[in-house]
Amino acid sequence: MRAEAARLPMSAQQKYLAMFLEEGGEILSKLNQRILLLEAAPGDREALQSALRLVHTLKGGARMVGLDQVSTAAHEFEDLLKNRTEGGTRLDASDVTRLLGMLDAMRAVLDLVAQGRSAEASPPDLSAPSAPAPGTGGAGPESGSSPVARAGGGDRLRVSVERLDVLQNLMDDLTLRKARIASHADQVRRAARGLQRVAWAGDEAEFTPRERAALRRLVPVLSGRGFGDFLEDLHHLDRTMEELQGQVLDLRMVPLAEVLEEFQRTVRDLGQELGKQIAFTIDGKFTEVDKNLLEAVRGPLLHLVRNAVDHGIEPPDERKAAGKSALGHVTIRAYHKGTAAVIEIEDDGRGLDPRAIRDKALRGGFLSEAEGGTLSDDELLYLLCEPGFTTRERVTEISGRGVGLDVVRSELEKLKGSLSIRSEKGAGSRFRLYLPISISRVPVLLVRVGSMHCGLPSLFVEGCFRVRASDLAARDGTWVHGDHVLPVVSLARVLGERRATGARTTPLVVLQFRGRTMALQVDELLEEREVVLKGLGEHLGGVPYVLGVSLLADEQPVPILNVVDLYPQWHRLETTCRFHAEAEPRTSRVLVVDDSMTTRHMERTILEGLGYEVLQASDGAEAWERLRREVVDLVVSDVEMPAMDGLELARRIRATEALAHLPLVMVSNRVATEDQRAAFSAGADAYLRKDRFSQRELGATLRGLLTRGRDDGGAERDRTKGGEGESRGEP
Repeated sequence: MRAEAARLPMSAQQKYLAMFLEEGGEILSKLNQRILLLEAAPGDREALQSALRLVHTLKGGARMVGLDQVSTAAHEFEDLLKNRTEGGTRLDASDVTRLLGMLDAMRAVLDLVAQGRSAEASPPDLSAPSAPAPGTGGAGPESGSSPVARAGGGDRLRVSVERLDVLQNLMDDLTLRKARIASHADQVRRAARGLQRVAWAGDEAEFTPRERAALRRLVPVLSGRGFGDFLEDLHHLDRTMEELQGQVLDLRMVPLAEVLEEFQRTVRDLGQELGKQIAFTIDGKFTEVDKNLLEAVRGPLLHLVRNAVDHGIEPPDERKAAGKSALGHVTIRAYHKGTAAVIEIEDDGRGLDPRAIRDKALRGGFLSEAEGGTLSDDELLYLLCEPGFTTRERVTEISGRGVGLDVVRSELEKLKGSLSIRSEKGAGSRFRLYLPISISRVPVLLVRVGSMHCGLPSLFVEGCFRVRASDLAARDGTWVHGDHVLPVVSLARVLGERRATGARTTPLVVLQFRGRTMALQVDELLEEREVVLKGLGEHLGGVPYVLGVSLLADEQPVPILNVVDLYPQWHRLETTCRFHAEAEPRTSRVLVVDDSMTTRHMERTILEGLGYEVLQASDGAEAWERLRREVVDLVVSDVEMPAMDGLELARRIRATEALAHLPLVMVSNRVATEDQRAAFSAGADAYLRKDRFSQRELGATLRGLLTRGRDDGGAERDRTKGGEGESRGEP
């Protein structure tokens, strides 16, 4: 057969050899699982027949590509399996060890070939494999170092990760372009509404006859069926892209079983080496995650499984003395929780002792006496993640070298994930890994602080709340959350932004990381969405508290904050950046409502020049939504607007208890006395005519209304009918 393989062209030889290396890696992994099943249940005929089919396939494939060593070893493996089972005897522990060793040796040959080296130069002993080296727990695929160890996938289409990366990047760009088109379409739609309401008789003198004709032709084009069809097509494009996006992401998803089942061998071999009896259970092995994430998390999971066997599970005599069964249990659970994939490694062993950890940290200089007194028992557990820290007094080949959990922590943080530790002395430990389901897109909560938008990774957001600023002020900037009294940190102060002040209520975002609950004050909660995270690059890589940036539909860059950076600084930030309700001079916020972009811009410029903070809305409906979400001190509104006009907006404001005393100024082209009376009847405090509009008049009107509002504490104003240009109740 070697001669037949040699007669193939070199390109064909390489092609079929590469195919066999991938297939062979899969077969060896499956054989590993079948032998372990037979060890646990020697009478399992289905596992036996499956193992025989797999090794027969391996033998034939190896012979076809000229790997005689593997073919011969597979034949001996097959014979041993048949002789034991067909002869009426069952596999004993020595048989299982021998068969597993043969699998390791065959994998070693495939590894050499995959690395471009000849297995004949230093061939592994395939017929009589030796016992695994101390501390290795076997040389199976769980080690993660084998080039063919990570082959997998079963009966499904194989697509290179590089091609998926290119496709994903194109999809991300297409998503951004689509969002920009939608934004432009919305602007055009609003412009069309404005054109339909142009009073040509009064304003058309500003245009030439040709310009007027062009504008008249534009109105039916933008407001007719053609534009409606365009919007419908855009809606279909949106749905199609969402489906395509989901399909692309699904291509990257693989079940965790590809990694978790490998650890059964690790637990078995390491348990035998340490003289421990261990039952290993996997729950949720078909939970899916991104392929790249699966490969990246393999190492951290291996560390935790080995620690559970070595550190966690006690020897049988020790367990019996503690009133436990001699059989220890190690369990891995995997499941989805919201936008995260969660993997738990739990054991029923000796657990962790926070006091012993504190004492060792003090002796080793990892902790000062002052710090040791402030950390809770839960927080002390995370000292195990510090580089070089170990509670073991004796270094072995398996553990006690001061490496492991610090590697687990750093690898998880690279993946934008986190590690949670829970333990009870004498009862066991649980290490919980929180991971994003996909590493190409990150779900974030978008918030506003001052004039800046930023994102908080949803993985760490426990909840969002709106609280009274006066309550926080009364408690010196602290907030009661469950059983905890949390100092509230102002995110604006952390980032050096000017915080909005004077609001009666304020949003809080509660973060959970490494057992610590953290409360952040922000100025506005915007929305939760998935974003494409881009790195800062080498020049900006040292920017504190920033993980990366993302672009919104208008190409505005939004920094995504790094909770990992916030965590070690939190105790300091609770003091230096504590939220205080009136820490800054109060700036009045004015909401300008007008469907004319020109009018809004002019009024905003005037008001900002007078020192006001300005919010904008294009019609009454948008203004109403903003008033429901945000606190403002005064409203300046047009009368005639689409969706909801100024009169209806005024009536809603006056009918709402929380807004009933909000000062409201109407600005309109209408000059008739009955129009002004209608405005005052609806609830306006003042009425200004656009044809007589001036900065001086607007400023004086606002100052009077705001001053009166502060002086009378918001008492009910006297709103009666009045003449044009009047302001009701002004001094």
